[in-house]
Amino acid sequence: MNVLYQVHAAALQAVEIVEEEALEHNAQLTAAVFEILFKFVSKAFSKHQQADVSGQSNGNRFREKLSLFGEASAERLGSFFLTGHANSTSVSLPHVLRRTVEVLRTPLRLKYRCFRDSDWRTSINVLLKILKKGVFHQQLTIATV
Repeated sequence: MNVLYQVHAAALQAVEIVEEEALEHNAQLTAAVFEILFKFVSKAFSKHQQADVSGQSNGNRFREKLSLFGEASAERLGSFFLTGHANSTSVSLPHVLRRTVEVLRTPLRLKYRCFRDSDWRTSINVLLKILKKGVFHQQLTIATV
């Protein structure tokens, strides 16, 4: 995380603390953690795509940091999904799957036109990880009904 701005790193560290609380003591926080991560990913990937491409080094540096924040947030989302969704009944699996597809849509649609090539690679890896686990979990739920 040393490549992120301090504010980005601090935001992810704060979310990590809330994640731990949600997983260990308060499952009701799980939905809020997902929403925070969805907002981070959505804003980071959509904002840096709309930024001015004037060639200014400060602007490009900020776009790069924002892109890295989007990637780190997406990876955090994937990791939390793997641990958080199974431990919570307060989160609708179809809602989480739908929102994941929505927030990752921008980098996936842009593919090589993303500010950083790794944006879409990270997004597709997170999406596949979540869909694999989510679809499997959904099949188990349907089979037990």
